[in-house]
Amino acid sequence: MIGGRSYDKNELIKNKILERVRENVFLIVFLYLVIIIIILIKIQIKLKELTAVL
Repeated sequence: MIGGRSYDKNELIKNKILERVRENVFLIVFLYLVIIIIILIKIQIKLKELTAVL
């Protein structure tokens, strides 16, 4: 019984850690996408400026 309880505690801890990791991964991916979008917008603006000069 005692071993079973400690196992359950370990499972709960693992689940909490996995939830945190998933949240962090989602945040990292979201930030990564935002950064990529910003870079693409900046590139488009520069291309428009270049074409305007030409």
